[in-house]
Amino acid sequence: MSICRRISVFAMTVVAFVAFSFAFTVTTVDAHTVFKKAMEKEYSGVKVSCNACHVKGKPKSERNEELGKAFYEEMKELKLTEEWKSKKGSEKREYQKEVMLPAFKKALKVVKEKKKDEDGEATWHQLIETAQLDGLKLKEAEDEEE
Repeated sequence: MSICRRISVFAMTVVAFVAFSFAFTVTTVDAHTVFKKAMEKEYSGVKVSCNACHVKGKPKSERNEELGKAFYEEMKELKLTEEWKSKKGSEKREYQKEVMLPAFKKALKVVKEKKKDEDGEATWHQLIETAQLDGLKLKEAEDEEE
């Protein structure tokens, strides 16, 4: 086999391998990432982790007693996760953009005006903005840690 032919076969093998690898590593963004990004956009000084709404080390269906339950109460009737899981590929991304994101933004408007406790003074907005909840960090504080 000539050198040109060997290079050509090698190049095609590399391209096929890269394409195959790419196909199996690219996945749709998790639904919760859509919510996380929306929250970080609303509160640009706060970094949000999954634990802001979910119990660390538990299934994502378990919400924490703080922010997770507050959002769940606003969105539970919509059954967003179940519907999202039933979709594939581009349908999933479209559902996130067209249904989940607007639903989350609407819930966020309601949740952030509510008080965390009936007898407390702090609203969810104040607690999120100052990162006084599990799963939230002020971005400046995080930058200093690095």
